[in-house]
Amino acid sequence: MSSLQRICKCCGSLTPVTPFMFCDECLEERETVRHYLREHPNASPLEIAQHTHVQIEKVTNLVQQGSLVLR
Repeated sequence: MSSLQRICKCCGSLTPVTPFMFCDECLEERETVRHYLREHPNASPLEIAQHTHVQIEKVTNLVQQGSLVLR
């Protein structure tokens, strides 16, 4: 019996089915970015990527998915 998998909505990798739509790595990176945004609410996506070491494509995908809101 194979385990069910889905595609991560952020990076497109296969991940086990969980209540979340993201893989574990993207969930961790989302939390890193959210923490950074609490401290720097007016940061641009480029600043976020540079300071959190999360790829700018992932930051952009998280915003597009509605998982992050930039001011």
